[in-house]
Amino acid sequence: MPLQETPFRKGFETQLETISVDNLPLQGTIPDWLKGTFVRNGPGQFDLEHGRYWHWFDGLAMPHRYRFENGKVSFANRYIQSDAYKKDNATQKLNFRMSATDPMRTVWQKLFSMFHMDFTDNTNVHTLQMADEYVSVTERQIAWTFDLDTLATKGLFKYDNGIGNATQTAHQHYDPATKTQFNLALRSGMRSQYEIYSFKGRRYKLIGRVPTWTPSYMHSFGMTENYIVLAEYPMQMTLGSILQFLFSDTPYLANFAWRPQQETTLTVISKNTGEVVKQVQAEAFFAFHHVNAFERGNEVVVDIAAYADSSIVQGLYVQTMISDVEYSTMTAEYRRYTIDMENPSSLTSVNYDVTSDDRLILPRINYNHYNAKPYQYAYGVSTAGDRRDFINQLVRVNTHLAEVDKRWHVEGHYPSEAVFAPRPGATDEDDGVLMSTVYNSETEKSYLLLLDGQTFDVRATADIPIRIPFGFHGRWYPNGNMYAL
Repeated sequence: MPLQETPFRKGFETQLETISVDNLPLQGTIPDWLKGTFVRNGPGQFDLEHGRYWHWFDGLAMPHRYRFENGKVSFANRYIQSDAYKKDNATQKLNFRMSATDPMRTVWQKLFSMFHMDFTDNTNVHTLQMADEYVSVTERQIAWTFDLDTLATKGLFKYDNGIGNATQTAHQHYDPATKTQFNLALRSGMRSQYEIYSFKGRRYKLIGRVPTWTPSYMHSFGMTENYIVLAEYPMQMTLGSILQFLFSDTPYLANFAWRPQQETTLTVISKNTGEVVKQVQAEAFFAFHHVNAFERGNEVVVDIAAYADSSIVQGLYVQTMISDVEYSTMTAEYRRYTIDMENPSSLTSVNYDVTSDDRLILPRINYNHYNAKPYQYAYGVSTAGDRRDFINQLVRVNTHLAEVDKRWHVEGHYPSEAVFAPRPGATDEDDGVLMSTVYNSETEKSYLLLLDGQTFDVRATADIPIRIPFGFHGRWYPNGNMYAL
């Protein structure tokens, strides 16, 4: 498909306009029980006068939110006022080290960066609730607080203690009953280590450490009632690239290399003691997102949206995504790995079952009720038909049937990740609605889509007067509380 005909191209173009609308034009009916705020995070700005954020992961954070009240929906979008946002826009050039974009500094600037490295504080991946604050997060400890209604940036989140110079995932797990969060951090050094933390209020508590000579890039992890599950992919740093990461301004992901001769190791860690209780090896694969994990008798079941290799990281450069080269974003396979916990802790091999023949990305579940538990339904985005296109449909995977049993697709419309909002008091896992921001390539504007979680019928749509660029992850805050059951 020629570049000028790529219908989703504008989803990767800068949107500088920020607005607030009290009452969006509505088609259909908002369920009367749907009360709260749906926030999505992602990049809004890709261009500067003297630079460009070349990778999807590096665009400047522009959250947008929908507030549901009395059958009406309001909207706002706003940029996180990070140092990266303010300095880059003031100078109209790239000033910080990023995930995948090279700032293209001069030789002298690169030399200076060995002693004074400015890593971006651009928190464009996700949002969550920590202590009494709403925060925008990325793969570092840094978090910017914002007002849930206006999205105005309030300041940096203040921790009671810190984890120092370590990266961590933007996909914290949490137990809504205890309001305890769990996260995985990577501390790089001559002997690197994965660190598992719990987090409550404003304080980190170290649970355990797992040393490694060749740390893997992990964007997420799994959690069951009793265990943390790591999938250590062979997208790894070596000692040489660790030193490069620590003492140069190389973009973060450029320090990892795919090593197909290595296997993927699934590591099961006790949440209580921090000890490694089981390790198994699988054929090499890569993933950004775990779907869910749970215990079943003497087994730990781990569901992952898996890629054959790590080429997806290179595939997410914006120019690649809007060009007519082969597009590889939709190749994630819904896999289930089952780990036998009765055998000794020695390293053994494990295979997988395919949970759905459809390939999908950005998987979500009815999280507060079914994370770390046996579940039936997962929701994702995928590509309809055989022709090359960006993600253009929402699907529901029925894990009991091992198939996609529901789909939503409109030609030329491009949905974001679907976030499930359960109906209060519901007893069925799929009793609720799915929320997604959809880009309409014909009008070149976006709209909110609400789907019935059981039938996939459209409950309502609400038109937004501007275009929202393609983003990453959303969070449902029922009555302002992400822990609500």
